Amino acid sequence: MNNMLLRAISGSVYVAVIVLCIIFGPRWFTLLTGVFGVIGINEVVKMFNGTESRGSVVAQYLDLLFFAVVLLLPYMTFVAGNDTAFMILIVLAALYIPVRMIAAVGQKGDNTLRQVAGAFFGLIYVGLPLLMVNTAYIISWALNRNIVISVMLVSFVLIWLNDTGAYLSGRTFGRHKLCERLSPKKTWEGFWGGFALCIVASVVYAFVSGLNPVTSGCYGAVVSVASTFGDLFESLIKRKCGVKDSGTLIPGHGGVLDRIDSFLAVAPLAVLMLLASETLL
Repeated sequence: MNNMLLRAISGSVYVAVIVLCIIFGPRWFTLLTGVFGVIGINEVVKMFNGTESRGSVVAQYLDLLFFAVVLLLPYMTFVAGNDTAFMILIVLAALYIPVRMIAAVGQKGDNTLRQVAGAFFGLIYVGLPLLMVNTAYIISWALNRNIVISVMLVSFVLIWLNDTGAYLSGRTFGRHKLCERLSPKKTWEGFWGGFALCIVASVVYAFVSGLNPVTSGCYGAVVSVASTFGDLFESLIKRKCGVKDSGTLIPGHGGVLDRIDSFLAVAPLAVLMLLASETLL
């Protein structure tokens, strides 16, 4: 199977999973952000460690468990309403820092500090945006699920359109490098192509859906910028860590982090858009 076909198939599955999880509600969206977070944080730690040993497996699982526990708190609070489970999760989350310190002190090897730094960075870089957007999704779902689905789907579609517009315009007209030291293939022509496509698509969607075209167009613009620099930021991490891809999980696309890097930058914007929606105020 050639690489282009493999990319198309895996990319289609990736898109379908995201769309279905957004539509099906909090349980599935929490699962989606949980999978993205656990794998993404693990990929960050792996990149930070480089060719050295992965370090303590116990410490590694503690970091991933902490993220999963914190991610489940909003679901248990606003959806399940299980007070016992909520209290257990609170206790587990509170114990993370002291237990993590004990695990680090007891860990043998020269890369202990690097693993801890990678874990904490991963929790902030990957975990925090996913936690914010998942919490906003869950709370907003009970108020107006149509707005939630619309904002989340539009956010992902704009990211994909930005990539498509940047690729096509960059390949056709690309002459001036955007940030050659991090991503040699990105050009200013590609950036403006993706930027324009996002704005046009947002305005068209606004007219079709009866939304404010100015607000929608502005959202398309900021998503395009955030998406581009979210991708560049991950390129910075990979370059400094000396790796080509964050992982190999998605055939033809690399790791999970390679696919969600733009969304990590867009997620806070989606949260603000949910908060600003008149139906949710």
